[in-house]
Amino acid sequence: MQKKFWIYDSWLNDKKMGMLTYDDDLSQFSISVDKNLKPEEAPFIFSYFMQKGFIEIPPDWSLRWG
Repeated sequence: MQKKFWIYDSWLNDKKMGMLTYDDDLSQFSISVDKNLKPEEAPFIFSYFMQKGFIEIPPDWSLRWG
């Protein structure tokens, strides 16, 4: 079973940043960056992956975000 939560930035008028997903079966987190998010608006960890062309943040880095 997966649990999904939207991530918003309160400093940017609650702009949608992405979705945090927790997979119960795998016991791991992942983050999907919102397709409308620009790298200059994103948190550092998001923008790092966005600049490399990724829209999915791997589980090990997703844990560091929190």
